[in-house]
Amino acid sequence: MNAATSLFVAAAAPELFIIPTESTWGKIPGVCTGGEGILPVMISNGEAGLCELDKKILNAVQKDFPLTSHPFKEMAKQVGLNEEQFILRVKYLKGKGFIRRLGGVFDSKKLGFISTLVALRVSPEKLEQVAERVSLLPGVTHNYQREHYFNLWFTLVIPTPSKLEETLQAVQKYEGVEKLLNLPAQKLFKIGVNFKI
Repeated sequence: MNAATSLFVAAAAPELFIIPTESTWGKIPGVCTGGEGILPVMISNGEAGLCELDKKILNAVQKDFPLTSHPFKEMAKQVGLNEEQFILRVKYLKGKGFIRRLGGVFDSKKLGFISTLVALRVSPEKLEQVAERVSLLPGVTHNYQREHYFNLWFTLVIPTPSKLEETLQAVQKYEGVEKLLNLPAQKLFKIGVNFKI
């Protein structure tokens, strides 16, 4: 075997795939590399990318997540893998940043919770510390820095109005917080966002 035809054997529990090391990586239908002991998929410019199987997995985990004792087993069947392979691939995709979070989204209002959007004006030198503290609060679902007078925004889902007030008062006292604006939802618009990959 010469360099042009050399092969790597990539273990994708439990099968073995033989993957060419050339620019054809990522062009082999249904075969992905990457994950534990597996090479990353290569795209034409030489950077790691997504193969067709990865795209199918990303589409599967975004929509109609099965509410069963083995949801990954059901999704694995949809893309032609077994449960273990599917889970390994999802872990790989999460580790590479293609998946940020995998979890349920609940209708907090139907569960009796209240939610609000909070805007903070934080002194620039304390912004990072305040953001870290806010992110640790129970009930914070999003926390983002903004280029705005109010430079830190977060959503808060909390069980009772008294707990909401208590939490907001505590945040107002964080060192560096100059102003807090509580913006409770007047009308809820829930938009389902799925990205076809």
